[in-house]
Amino acid sequence: AGDSDGGDGAYVEAESAGEAPPALTGEDNKVLKRRCVTEASRRKGISVGNYYEIEATKEFIRKQKAEKVALQFPDSMLQDAQEVYETLAKLLTDVEFYILADTSYGSCCVDEVAAQHVDANVILHYGDACLSRSKSTPVFYVFDKVDIPVKLIASTLCKKSEELCKIKEKKNVQHTYVFFHSQYNHTINAIRKEIASCGVKRASKIYLAEVAEKSSGSEKKTIGESLMPRGYFFEEGKEPTKNDEIVFIGPAECSLFTTIQLAFSMNSVSRADVDTKFSLTEGPRISRMLGRRFYLMNKVKEAEIIGIVVGTMSAARYLDVIRHLEKTIANAGKKSYLFIVGKINVPKLSNFAEIEVFVFVACPFQSMVDSTEYFVPIVTPLEVELALVRGREWTGEYSSDFTDVLPSIGRLSTTKGHLSKPITEDEAAGVRFSVITGKIAAALPTSKQGSSTQLVKASQALTIKSSSDYMLTRTFKGLDASVRENEAPAEITEGLSGIASSYSNEKTSRDTKKEEDVIDDIDEKKTTHARRVVVRRIRPLARQIKNVKLPRRYMINDEDEDEDEDEDEEEGTK
Repeated sequence: AGDSDGGDGAYVEAESAGEAPPALTGEDNKVLKRRCVTEASRRKGISVGNYYEIEATKEFIRKQKAEKVALQFPDSMLQDAQEVYETLAKLLTDVEFYILADTSYGSCCVDEVAAQHVDANVILHYGDACLSRSKSTPVFYVFDKVDIPVKLIASTLCKKSEELCKIKEKKNVQHTYVFFHSQYNHTINAIRKEIASCGVKRASKIYLAEVAEKSSGSEKKTIGESLMPRGYFFEEGKEPTKNDEIVFIGPAECSLFTTIQLAFSMNSVSRADVDTKFSLTEGPRISRMLGRRFYLMNKVKEAEIIGIVVGTMSAARYLDVIRHLEKTIANAGKKSYLFIVGKINVPKLSNFAEIEVFVFVACPFQSMVDSTEYFVPIVTPLEVELALVRGREWTGEYSSDFTDVLPSIGRLSTTKGHLSKPITEDEAAGVRFSVITGKIAAALPTSKQGSSTQLVKASQALTIKSSSDYMLTRTFKGLDASVRENEAPAEITEGLSGIASSYSNEKTSRDTKKEEDVIDDIDEKKTTHARRVVVRRIRPLARQIKNVKLPRRYMINDEDEDEDEDEDEEEGTK
């Protein structure tokens, strides 16, 4: 059980039950007995009931009237899975509990597919979460709990608020909005009390973001103009404006931090955590990241075949986004293919050489993929929308939430105003300037250049030709089914047998070592024989010249010389 897509990792020691493990080559058999102990996320002295919120979990299960409950743990909490399971099973004897195994996608997402295998009525998600609303199954979230210096953080925020009050008239800064990593969520109330004790004036300028009720059915974010990350809200329904200061309490390598930076790219964003000793430091500039995303948008324009990769099957509206992407790609005169490969990696996506760009439909925490190691770029649904829809221009606004591109309801969706823009001279001529190649390329189709059906047919015709061109460049083209006259069939030969790391007819490292030793012995004998031949030829001359002394390595006894003569007679011409 547990998530095994990287991270800390958790392994269970394999013990042989009466039988020896299978004989594997090399040291592969050690994998069966490898054991890696992860550091416990729960601090010593804290009970399972308090850390994993057993009472609140019990109330939620009773409220949902669940009969089967699935428990989803990340690797960092896996060592407590058995104890949590037993504690809940004792409290709720009429409920069946199941610990989910490896997640289909990221550990931040609710694995609703795995829960459906046991017909679970409720999912208990432990650890960090993207808070994406599930399709149908109710979800209860339990976060990590890491203690932080509450008074120090409150004092830091109060000082920041005082500084902003002094420069308010100059820069029109109004408020400070603070986001917390999920592992610090349990300290928000204590920090709020400390801030209140600093003074009413300063406290009124600081707003602390909270997670909505810990069930997916009460998601606070509404699809529309809101920039807030999923599941987060500020008191009184407030949201940061472009003049406000934003603070994030958490690690730099955090998906939530990246999401906040992209959503509020016009704001000043600071960060504090253990590495900064909880002093505020300005967050890294995202201009370089946005420049990279702009480059990938232009790569989408150049692509003729685009692959849509499914990165979640639990988040609500993911099917609507896939249909919208397929329609958008077809209207642009391009071809799309749909792929479901589970957790993506370089070997999986490298199997599809014809695909020029992949668009990844996943939760906000996973949609931003660093594709530098991949053979082709991986983009987000928003980038496809901006690249392929005529009339769209990037204004600097960004979102990693795929629901923001849904027609009519998404914050960054295409509107009638985009489509009704007048056609430029270049579009009328059917050309555009390619930022990637620096040359003139074909422009995106417009509504006046043909219907969407005609574009799809033209795209399919172009795709067939393009696919055949790809086939000609392949080194291996599969089995040749053509029939050749006057040609005898090939003989059937025995293939390889064994396992891939070392087939039965391949030489092992031990065999190779033996061959190297034999070769070394032969070389040594040849060298010794050559030396003796030289000595035999120069010895008569050396005896006549008293001043000449042979090196020690060329001196041999008379007995050895007699043996050499016998060996020479046996060797003959060899």
